[in-house]
Amino acid sequence: MKNKLAMTIRLTTVAPIPALALVLIMWLVKPELMGNAWHCATMIFCLSVLPLLAYPVWYIIPALRAKGRKSQRKLAVIFSVVGYLILLLLLFIDGCTDTELLICLTYVISGILIGVLSYIIKFKPSGHACGVAGPMAMLVFKVSPWYALGVIILGLVWWSSLVTKRHTLEQLGVGSLIPVFSMSAILMFLI
Repeated sequence: MKNKLAMTIRLTTVAPIPALALVLIMWLVKPELMGNAWHCATMIFCLSVLPLLAYPVWYIIPALRAKGRKSQRKLAVIFSVVGYLILLLLLFIDGCTDTELLICLTYVISGILIGVLSYIIKFKPSGHACGVAGPMAMLVFKVSPWYALGVIILGLVWWSSLVTKRHTLEQLGVGSLIPVFSMSAILMFLI
C-alpha cells in the first residue's frame, strides 16, 4: 500500500504537471503578469505537453524501453530542455512580459543544470523535487506567500522518492534548490 501511494505521488508530480499548474494559476490569478492567451497556450505546450510526450515516446520505442528507467529519465530531460528552449525562442520572437521571461529562463537554467549534473557530473538531482519547488517558489515570489504551503506537496515528493528509492536526501535537496538558485540568479543578473 505504501509503495503504491508513493508511486501514485511520483506519477502525479512529474515536473510538467506542476508547470501546468504554475501557468494556469498565474494566468487566472495574476493575468497582468502574463502576456496574451497565445503565450499561455505556448507555455503550456512547451513546459507541460512536450515534456510529457517523452513518456509515450519512450514506451513505444522498444530500443529505449529495453534500456530501462535511465533511458526514460534521459529522454524526459531532453524533451524538457528542448521544450524550454523552444519556448524561449517563441517568447523572444513574439515579445514577452518580465514574468514570462523569468519563468522561461528559470526552466531553461534548471533543465540545463539537471542535465549537466546528471550526465556530466554523474550526480542525479531530483527532477521531481525541482519540478515542484520551482513553481512553488515562483508563485510565492510573484503571487502570494501563501503558496509556500506547497512545501506540503514537496514533502510528499521527497517521501515518495525515498520510499521508491529513486533518490537520496542529498539528491532531493539539490533538486529542490536548483530552481530557487536559477530564479535568484536571473533576478540578480538579468531582470
